[in-house]
Amino acid sequence: MLLKRRLAIATVSTALFRSKIASSQSDENRGPFGLTFGASIELVQQAGIHLSEISENKSWGTTFTATGLSQVLSDMDPPGISFGFKNKLWRIAVPSKSFGPDPYGSEVLTRYKELVLSLSQKYGHGTEVDLRDHEMWKKPNEYIMSLKQGRANRYTNFETNNISIEISIRAIDGENAYYLIIYESKSGMREFTKDKKEREQNAL
Repeated sequence: MLLKRRLAIATVSTALFRSKIASSQSDENRGPFGLTFGASIELVQQAGIHLSEISENKSWGTTFTATGLSQVLSDMDPPGISFGFKNKLWRIAVPSKSFGPDPYGSEVLTRYKELVLSLSQKYGHGTEVDLRDHEMWKKPNEYIMSLKQGRANRYTNFETNNISIEISIRAIDGENAYYLIIYESKSGMREFTKDKKEREQNAL
């Protein structure tokens, strides 16, 4: 009887341990918008997400635009999701729809600040950079143009143990802008960087 009880306790302990491991792995791989870091192209498609390959840009490995996500922001355009060279999702880039015409950037700045607050509540306090030129494109109604010309920058970075996140404001022209949120799996980035170097070396 005592042996059976010990076996039962051991079985329960093992099950709880495996559950904790599975939960930890799930937390580590959990990405935004219902996506999972490390997932293959096939697994993403099986979730009902439609992928359209961006063949002209291989900067991040095999990359697609994704539609049909289970969770989205109301003003986001389809994200670009990258699987590196080994069919593992590691990078998610989410652009917004265009804000403008508004050379002051008031609307996109308001939305940017809202999202920074939301990201801070989820991922902890971020590090913000707000650089502005005091010589050219310095008037309030020239802010978006200063971003376009590279004479201003506005972004916030967030770090967790598993992912890096950057939200920034990007200019399309002198009057129209959008926000961009980039999520990167840290382990996925390391693997992608290693694979990229090996591929470059083999190509030489």
